This record gives sequence, structure tokens and C-alpha cells, in this order.
Amino acid sequence: MKYILNETPVKTTNGFMINNINVDLDIPLVYKLNIINIVSDEMDKIDIDINKPNTNETTKIGLEDTLDYEINITVKEYEELKNDCIIEYHFTNDANKLFSRININAKESSKSKFIIKFISEDDTPAFNYLKQINNVEKNAHLDISIVANINKDSNNLIAIENNVEESGFINHNLYDLKGNKRITNYYTDLKDISSSNNLNNIYIGKDDSLLDMNYLTELKGVKTESNMTTYGILNDKAIKNYKSTIDFKSGCKKAFGKEYENVLLLSDNAITKSLPMLLCTEEDVNGSHSVSSGKVDNNQLFYIMSRGLSKSEATKLIVFANFNSLLKKESNEELRNEIIELIEKEI
Repeated sequence: MKYILNETPVKTTNGFMINNINVDLDIPLVYKLNIINIVSDEMDKIDIDINKPNTNETTKIGLEDTLDYEINITVKEYEELKNDCIIEYHFTNDANKLFSRININAKESSKSKFIIKFISEDDTPAFNYLKQINNVEKNAHLDISIVANINKDSNNLIAIENNVEESGFINHNLYDLKGNKRITNYYTDLKDISSSNNLNNIYIGKDDSLLDMNYLTELKGVKTESNMTTYGILNDKAIKNYKSTIDFKSGCKKAFGKEYENVLLLSDNAITKSLPMLLCTEEDVNGSHSVSSGKVDNNQLFYIMSRGLSKSEATKLIVFANFNSLLKKESNEELRNEIIELIEKEI
């Protein structure tokens, strides 16, 4: 079935073909529901409720379908989770479709981190759609890492919505490393004074994969701050569209916003399109955006190979040098090592 998804907030010239993504999605039948594992040794600090609703969901990304799972998580006021809460979904031959929603409510002055994983147990093509809604109250700190460890023939769609109150902070680490069609929609509403968000994204495109990213942060409160940083590599015939918007709304005096993408091309056949945008109806703000793309520097490659490394080893070293600034921001050491191993396998 054909879908038109990921509309940009402001349209650019149609000739760029980046205002949206027109994609054919083959959604498989499901025979049984996916296995969920939720691991936390601090259940006294959070409330978790899992439902299987039958109501239709109209999503930010543009899909409408019935949710398989809805997980509601509340981090209690003034509580700090010392250890990360891990949520895993598993795809198998007879459970290969998932429409899920995870709602996280970070209550006032709480601090927590969640890791969300999607894991293919075999080579069966799967379809995953995640709706992720976060409400961050005053002075709360919420950190979320999302990992799609699915197989190369699976489709993965993620829609994230954040609502951040006074002095609240939310951070997302997205690891988009595997899969066929991968579409990400990210929206943050910085509604109150000194609220802030970070988005750190690492992606890998290879074979004939299609990646489409659409990020939007609206800064409304005084002294709000947004940082959105993306690093990626493209190989073979992969196609990637990157759209990122920072929107300074009237009244957000002293606000700061920065968006940046760096993409490394490992193939002459890979295609990259980027559209960073700044929108502004407030004078006293500081905003910047930039995109960097190019191939591996031959001189750099030759220098590294002259030290005894193969071309493949030298290329991996350059890739990790690019990714390192974001990998260092992953606070969970075990997950960071897992991501490094996945990247090594993919390149």
C-alpha cells in the first residue's frame, strides 16, 4: 500500500523531492503478538501498565492502524533511577508485525533512562511501528535510547513526540543501523522557560535501503535550547533523506537552537538529500544549521593503510572517528559496546 509520510513543516521547491516520502509499505499479517521483556530493578520508583487496546491510532508519522501494545510508564516525583530500564520487543517467524506505543511520564524533578530495543530472532521480514510519547515535567530529566537490531529485509518506522515543561530536559539516542525501509519522525515542544532537548542519531544505509528522517523542534519558552545532531554512512545503493527544522516561536527570547548532519559516502551509487531549516518569529535568539557530506578522504585512507591496516580496516577506523562524538554520549557502557559491534558488522 502506498503512503505519503514525513511532511516538512514548510515546503521547499518540488524539484528537490524532499518535502515528503512516497513509499510502498508491505505490512505482513500477524499470527501472534510479540514477546515483550521489561527489565528494571527499581520498580518501586516507577509505575508500569501494559494494555492491548483496540482503538485506532492516528499517528504523527501519518499511519493509521490498530495498536498491538500500549505501555504507560510513570517515573514518580523526585525519584532517580540509578539503573536503566530496558524494554525489548522480539520478532519471530510467526510474530512479525508490531504496532506499539510507549508513553513515558517523567514527573517533577525525576531522573531516569530507558533503553528500547527491537530485535529480530530470525531472517523473517518484519514490520515495526513505534509511537513514543514523552511528557517531561518541571526539572525532570529523561534519557531514552532506541535500537533497531532488526534484519536487513525488515521495515522500521518510529514517531516520537516530546512535551517538555519548565527546566525539563529530554535526550534521545537513536541507533538506526539495520533494516530496509526506515522512516523516523521526531517532534519536540519546548513550551516553558529553560526547557531543552537533545537528539543524537547514528544511521547506516547499505544495499538498497531507504531512510527518511524528519525532525522538528518548536521553541516557545524563554531560554529554551535544542540540539539535534546526526552522523551517518551510506553504502551501495542506499537512499537517505534528512529533514530537520528548528522553529523559534514568538516569545522565546534568548533561545538557542542547533542542527547538524554529517554523512560519509562509501559508494558512488548512494544518494543523500538534506534539508536543514531555521524558522523564526522572534528576534533575540541564536540559531545555526549545517550539513556536511562527502567521500572518504583518499589521502587519509592512504596514510592509515601505510601503517599496516587493510582498506577495510582503515575505512572502519575513519567511520568510528566520525561516530565517536555521539557514541561517547551513550551513558550505558554495555549498550555502547553492543552498538559498536553492530556498526562493525554493518560496515
